[in-house]
Amino acid sequence: MKELIPQLVAMSLSGILFMTLSIKLGWSKRIWAKLHKKVKPHYKVALWIIYVCVFNILVQLLIEFMGYTYNDIINGAILGFSFAFMPSLGEKDL
Repeated sequence: MKELIPQLVAMSLSGILFMTLSIKLGWSKRIWAKLHKKVKPHYKVALWIIYVCVFNILVQLLIEFMGYTYNDIINGAILGFSFAFMPSLGEKDL
């Protein structure tokens, strides 16, 4: 359990930072508004999960290609960053 603490701290800090920026700058709202025409609203979460998985794999490959080890702190920071692009689940657009 102790080995998960650095990942949890990194995810929390980067999640708070990037979600705050996303709310203030409207990143997520703009992205999902553009995708709204192409993606049915009830598929937004599934699309976001696929994005998170692909983004995490690409970052992992990039970091290992650069010669760094992909550790729990980097993984937590990447997951926190991906929370900034989460679609709004409270909107009634079905």
